[in-house]
Amino acid sequence: MTLLQEFDFEVDKDIKEVASKVVEFHGDLIKASPVDTGEFRDAWELIPNGKLSWTIFNPQSYSSILWAGRKVINDRTYGSEQWPEGGEPMVDKLREDLSK
Repeated sequence: MTLLQEFDFEVDKDIKEVASKVVEFHGDLIKASPVDTGEFRDAWELIPNGKLSWTIFNPQSYSSILWAGRKVINDRTYGSEQWPEGGEPMVDKLREDLSK
C-alpha cells in the first residue's frame, strides 16, 4: 500500500490534492537527501496527524545540520556538498504549490 492510499479516506477533492502534494514532497525529500551511508535518506518519516496535518521529520542526530544547507561558520564548513541549499527551498516550493 502506498502512503497516498493510506490517506485515501472519504474526504473532498481539495484535501486529497493537499495530501497528494505532501506525499510527493516526502518523496522529493528522500530523492534530494545527500547520501553517504544512506541512513539520512532512509530515515525520513511521514506521519498523518489528521485530515490536513502531517509531520515530516528525520530523526538522525545530524539532520538539522544537513537541513540548514552548507554554511561556513568561524572558518569551519558545515553541511553537505551534495545538498548545499538544504531543505528550506523545498519547503518554500511546497508552500507555493499549496497556495495555488
